[in-house]
Amino acid sequence: MKRLIYGLMALALVACNTKDDDQFKADVGTYAFKQSEIIVNASGSDSFRLEAYYIDEPDASLRGTFKFRVNEELSTPNWEQYFVVAPFGYMIMEEAEDGTFFSDISIWSDKVDKEVVVILDTFLGYNDTAVDTDGNRPINELTIRLRP
Repeated sequence: MKRLIYGLMALALVACNTKDDDQFKADVGTYAFKQSEIIVNASGSDSFRLEAYYIDEPDASLRGTFKFRVNEELSTPNWEQYFVVAPFGYMIMEEAEDGTFFSDISIWSDKVDKEVVVILDTFLGYNDTAVDTDGNRPINELTIRLRP
């Protein structure tokens, strides 16, 4: 009987402490990139500017927080080795005077010895787990080309 009670208590503790990652949602608003392609001459630059604007803004507490997804199938294999901080996941961007948002992305220019292609997607929705469902489909794409 003691084992049964301890077992039930352990199950209750696990159930209470298990975070349901599928339910995590951060409404970062609907946004798009200012350009569809950025070409970076890596031999003359150690960074480039990523710019976006809101189509539908989030709550004030999340203003400036943008969510990116790298399209791994279309990007160069091992693309992240060329970036000091890879453009992936959530990113805080600064607001420019014209109301758009930007972040300067640093690269290891000396590592770029061939063209590196990174495709970033933005989404209509914001649920991390439902990428291909209605309301969370890619609406905008940015191609970054690092060239030696």
